[in-house]
Amino acid sequence: MQILPLENSGKNKAINISHRKKSPSFGSFLRYDSVARCTLDSMFYRENDALLSVIRAVERNFPKGAEILDFACSNGEEAISIFSQLKDRAKYFIRAFDISPEAIAHARAGIHSVFSGCFDSFILDNHAVAKKAKLRDLFFSVMEPVESPNIAINKSTAYFNFRDRNPEFTEKYFRVKDEHASAIEYRKGDIRSLDHIETQRPVGAILFRNAFYHLCNNKILEALQYKINLASSVDKREAAQSLVRKIYDKLDKKGVFAIGEHFKDNIFVADLNAPVEKTVRFAQSKFFHDKYMASGNVMFMKKSPLVEALEEGDRFSPIHYSAVEFLGRRFLFPTVWQKVK
Repeated sequence: MQILPLENSGKNKAINISHRKKSPSFGSFLRYDSVARCTLDSMFYRENDALLSVIRAVERNFPKGAEILDFACSNGEEAISIFSQLKDRAKYFIRAFDISPEAIAHARAGIHSVFSGCFDSFILDNHAVAKKAKLRDLFFSVMEPVESPNIAINKSTAYFNFRDRNPEFTEKYFRVKDEHASAIEYRKGDIRSLDHIETQRPVGAILFRNAFYHLCNNKILEALQYKINLASSVDKREAAQSLVRKIYDKLDKKGVFAIGEHFKDNIFVADLNAPVEKTVRFAQSKFFHDKYMASGNVMFMKKSPLVEALEEGDRFSPIHYSAVEFLGRRFLFPTVWQKVK
């Protein structure tokens, strides 16, 4: 599959690029939270090249220790993935937040499932290839197997359909070992309240992966389906600028901020009130695809509002680019940014 670079301002100094392999459309944690009105999904070592870029930057820039703030943490599998890959775990503390009370309840309960056919199923494979075998070893350095719990971890039609259609389906359960249980703190929290969150040590990283599109109501596929720009109560550029200001204030110098590789975190349909000079017709954009020929007049943002906000004032610089898949092609986007001022 061809990978297409994005035009940028000439400040492309990314030191890492991850090429995302297509994985199943669901994680090893699947539920719908009717209170938070969102689907909860997670998996271990998701988008791990970018995650590892965050971890190594924190270790390099904060050798004496730091806090890592993980927002939209779901049931904690991302936080555990971070912790397991730290070289000197005692120096770092992870605070994990989610707006969903159900997600936080599951994170605190600490029972995690891994099942065959999903991205992180290599954890169940005693003969995993070298790179995956190393991750598997790191996983078992902080996790231990447990018996099947008396609660249903996954509540999703996709999960049950997949399980019932696969006669060789395997699922196992794990928990964090007691000696590591205090390394991660789980709290209900919203990244929009970042300025009210108290920390005890320098903040070396803030992660908000595959979640910004929920915050700014980026319904890109719906707009293409209905062939119109949908009305939204959220100004995407204003939401991005407000968020980045809070991230800048919270991070210590050389701290990093990470977004996800989901296309909705990187490609944005325009708001109805977006400035004309900031938009482009879908038919004239680099993202155009014949599948949505009839949607050519839908307006897209010329640049991700998050990228625009992060580039403003040269406060952040990208240190990792990821290949983001959209309509059958892949485009390079900056997904990890370092505070430079």
